[in-house]
Amino acid sequence: MSAPSNRYFAVKTTVGQEKNVARLIEARLAEVLVEEVAEPSGSTAVDDSNWVIQIFESPKNVTVSTVSLYLDKEGELTAPLRIELYKIKEPPEEFTLGEEQELDYVSLIRDAQLLTNASYDPLLLDKPGWYDIRIPTGVELRRYTVYGVMAKAPNLKQGRYMLHYTENKLYVDGRAFTTSDAGVSWREEAFNILFKVKESTDVASIIILPSVKGYVFIEGRGREAIAAAVQGIRHVKNRPLITVTLDEIAEHLVEKPLIDVLTVGQMVEIVSGPLRGLMGKIIRIDRSKREVTLELTESTYQLPISVSVDSVRILDEVKSRRT
Repeated sequence: MSAPSNRYFAVKTTVGQEKNVARLIEARLAEVLVEEVAEPSGSTAVDDSNWVIQIFESPKNVTVSTVSLYLDKEGELTAPLRIELYKIKEPPEEFTLGEEQELDYVSLIRDAQLLTNASYDPLLLDKPGWYDIRIPTGVELRRYTVYGVMAKAPNLKQGRYMLHYTENKLYVDGRAFTTSDAGVSWREEAFNILFKVKESTDVASIIILPSVKGYVFIEGRGREAIAAAVQGIRHVKNRPLITVTLDEIAEHLVEKPLIDVLTVGQMVEIVSGPLRGLMGKIIRIDRSKREVTLELTESTYQLPISVSVDSVRILDEVKSRRT
């Protein structure tokens, strides 16, 4: 069975607030599933033999789309950073009070099941900060299952990636292990890597069209999820989502020549020549000559004049280009 195709929805906003609304919607949809976020207290190197794995427990069933790491670099990097997501341990069928025991995480890491991997281009790493590594295909995480995010850089012969960490261990269920011999031996560290694991959503893109004021367009599959994401955001009008077609959006993605959008009856302003600054109404359009004939509004005598289409601009441009 094929997956349902995406649809496009228009969200009504206050004019001039489209970018702010889009940023807030994006932040809501990029929901963080697990995170260890703090002020960095140190960093650990990652290269062809020095690897790091951060272990975490999933709090719910979810599809993961992105792993974010707080990264820096030393020297010029000659190979991409490789991120691998592993299943470390499934939960027991039943939890019995008093039967908790210390797990042999080193053995679990060696026997872990690789779920997916992704690479990060070193050219995109220019300064210390958070960097998103997109997972090519969504991976299903199960509640109470233990997973690991491993960072390595195979074939890195020059430079080093630096993963920042916190020694406060705010994420109490997390554990970080490092190796300096490409996984032959592992040791547990007294810190957690600064990381985020984000879940995927039904939204593929958020679009702002400069020619259509007061709307943010969202591409996605689920009307309900999108409606919930915009609920309560300042400057969003409390109206039902408007379903639009791709054709309606696409015509605004490429700017049309002015001669193609001019119509009889439009008000324009002359922006060049001796009549610059005067306004008039279009009464005739000669597309072959690229000329418009105007009836000036500020003239004592209504004498039509013809000017080049390149000498005018539409006064109500937004309204004129919406069709």
